[in-house]
Amino acid sequence: MLNARFENGRLKPCRTLSEAFGLTPETHIMSFVGAGGKSSLILALAKEEASEKSVIITTTTRIVPVENYIADKDKAIKELRKHRIITLADPAEHGKLQYPGDDYMEQAISAADLVLIEADGSKQLPLKFPAEHEPVIHPKTQKIIIVMGLSALGRPFSDVCQRHHLAEQVIGIPERETVSMKTIEQLLIEGYLKPLSALNLPLHVALNQADKITAVDVDEADPFLGDAEWLAEAGQLANTEELNDAERLAKNERMDEAGQLKQARGLIEVERLTVRLTKRFNCSVSVHSLDTADRIPPFVVMS
Repeated sequence: MLNARFENGRLKPCRTLSEAFGLTPETHIMSFVGAGGKSSLILALAKEEASEKSVIITTTTRIVPVENYIADKDKAIKELRKHRIITLADPAEHGKLQYPGDDYMEQAISAADLVLIEADGSKQLPLKFPAEHEPVIHPKTQKIIIVMGLSALGRPFSDVCQRHHLAEQVIGIPERETVSMKTIEQLLIEGYLKPLSALNLPLHVALNQADKITAVDVDEADPFLGDAEWLAEAGQLANTEELNDAERLAKNERMDEAGQLKQARGLIEVERLTVRLTKRFNCSVSVHSLDTADRIPPFVVMS
């Protein structure tokens, strides 16, 4: 698993998801919104935290059962300490689960050390533009994780975004546009960061599926190492000698030269996006891949 958090102008590797998300001992209730791996990140975080905490996974929308779903909700809560992780929800159509109701949600909040709420649907697509009634944030949420999937990069927008028709109507993204980092930025800002900022809750952007970063369509007219002014602003890559070394390091046995250089360029675009988001909004940002074979090139992630 790859986890990196953006701090002081750099992506820095993190040992755990909780570190990447910026969890504190006081973090008790988190809502996950967006698209591109919410359920996978929730389950990975639950398993990571279960060694020391009891965790309840639930939803304010609809989800598929993910871990230790017990239909009898009273029994589920009683067995929380035994299982360490349970899914608490009511059955819904097509084998899915839905909100367990206010009373059981209150019981969950009282019983568990950590409550992870999937608060947005995305039909398993990597991107989403929410409707007016979305996402459904529980009033006791303490932190919101906004997920977007980088696997959408380089693909037709209408193929990878839930409610792409609405996105075209509201923010003008053409259905057949090839998804770029700018597309993802528009969805994050107009769909999530602007409206959710009104809640005055900590917001965290999780850019998931980083192993798909090779799909980034990089403008070959741009220098490989990016704009010098931006690099200085972001605090990236200290000097030319370091850059040359980094470029050489990008060539390894896991990927051909062209693919690795494309990944490097794409990750620089990720960092550029992160700089813009953190300057404009009071949010934090992390990058993830749940594939243990993937890693960010060493000249992008710096400890």
